[in-house]
Amino acid sequence: MKKTKIAIFVIITFIITAVFPIAVKADFGPKPFVEVEINGMDNISYTVTLIAKYPRGPGITYEDWLKIEDPYIEYHPIMEYVDDDGYMWVGNHFELVGSTNFTWGYYPPNDFKILILTDDGKYYVSEVLNRYAFASYFEIDLSNVLAGDKNFPGMIKIVKRSYKITREVIGFTIRLIATIAVELGIAWLFMFRTRKDIKVILIVNIITQVLLNGMLNITSYFQGAFSAIFLLVFLEIIVLLGETIFYTSYFKNNRIKAAIYGVLANIVTFGLTLVLFSLELNFL
Repeated sequence: MKKTKIAIFVIITFIITAVFPIAVKADFGPKPFVEVEINGMDNISYTVTLIAKYPRGPGITYEDWLKIEDPYIEYHPIMEYVDDDGYMWVGNHFELVGSTNFTWGYYPPNDFKILILTDDGKYYVSEVLNRYAFASYFEIDLSNVLAGDKNFPGMIKIVKRSYKITREVIGFTIRLIATIAVELGIAWLFMFRTRKDIKVILIVNIITQVLLNGMLNITSYFQGAFSAIFLLVFLEIIVLLGETIFYTSYFKNNRIKAAIYGVLANIVTFGLTLVLFSLELNFL
């Protein structure tokens, strides 16, 4: 038993040492962003921005731009827009054509309105919106919105949050089923084959994998995929330690084999979870 604990300690220490560089670089990961899908513009050319009361991060106002004469930002009429609520241009805008989308990927405002200015001088503006997640998706349709001028812009009344919930559900389900199936398969290879053994391993994995994958989704929603993966590393270490200790206690006649199974199964499923989570982000 003493040798088993020492072996577990050495393995866990090695894993923590291996992932420590990730913790050091955590501050350099992706930043929150806002993505807006614009429909109903056909082949119209226009400029769009998120207007806010205050800029964030490196953002600047039009007055700031006039003072510093930023050579990287060319003048555009949308920069002068200020509404009665004090919402104004805060350092970024996008020139687009037709129905498409844009992403404000570096310090987007927390509270904002979507402002659109067409090349022929027509204005559209939304009501106040809020960033609701690390990746905040919105969808607007201008096909039935009457355009206005600078003082009385056309109101975009329907703005849909379009976060990819379906992707989250599908990804969670696939990861959960796959990781449990793999751990049961490895248990079979380790000769843990009785109905009672399989039942115990199944229950343990349902509990740990539901909690682990649930935290992965929740963290990804609020903090982004990078933070989720960073958290996953440490949660997996906790799960590995907990499951291994439990298995060595439960399988009293095969403690060493149970310890090796607990460590190996969790290392394999950790790698599998990373692969599936990456595929989810890129393809679902």
